[in-house]
Amino acid sequence: MHSDGSLGEFQRKLLGFTDNRQDAALQSGHFNDFIFVTLLRAGLLKAVQDAGGRGLEHQKFGDAVRQALGFNRENKERLVEWMGNPNARGIIAFEQAENAVTKVLAHRVWSDLRRGWRYTNPNLEDLKLIEVRFPGLLELAKDNELFAHNDFLKQASVETRAELFKILFDIMRKGLAVSTEALEKQLVSQVAQEAQQSLRFPWAMETSEVDRLQTAGILMIDAPKRETISNTENDAITRGG
Repeated sequence: MHSDGSLGEFQRKLLGFTDNRQDAALQSGHFNDFIFVTLLRAGLLKAVQDAGGRGLEHQKFGDAVRQALGFNRENKERLVEWMGNPNARGIIAFEQAENAVTKVLAHRVWSDLRRGWRYTNPNLEDLKLIEVRFPGLLELAKDNELFAHNDFLKQASVETRAELFKILFDIMRKGLAVSTEALEKQLVSQVAQEAQQSLRFPWAMETSEVDRLQTAGILMIDAPKRETISNTENDAITRGG
């Protein structure tokens, strides 16, 4: 406590008031979840900022966020926060724990960016604190040969093609229709088992999380009427210049 009676930055507490035990138990769970999600997102934001203008590549999600959170063997003071046995002996135990938390964090980063997740606590992308980009998108849009058999895309400008692809890819990404080890159900199940042995709550993964992970999905787009295609095409070409 400071001389003026105020609390230090890391001494402040969040207080909640309720009139019954059941609600108190419920609210404590919400508070713990809020703290966990906030800490995870703070780690992601720092990792993105540390990556600079080049951005954070998806292959580095887990390791970059782990480093941003200070979850490594050198940071002795933080071992108790994430490691199941912070007093473990030998380098093997630390390597296993670091490997497990890296994989868990990669999975959680992808999951936190999905559509409709936590309506009352929007993620960093919804808050415009980070931006998701697709490397090679412009080169794809410039490939005229690829669109030779599609009248609409063949006539559309490169900018319009890129915009349409980004919309499509964003929909797929937010639905977790992404090919990555961090979302493969069998691999995530193995990670969950490793995490249960090496990590402490809430950084370990529950079996229920793995069970909720979808293994396949279908993207269905209804074919528009010919008149709609014509109007959309003209509008897109006009906007694209």
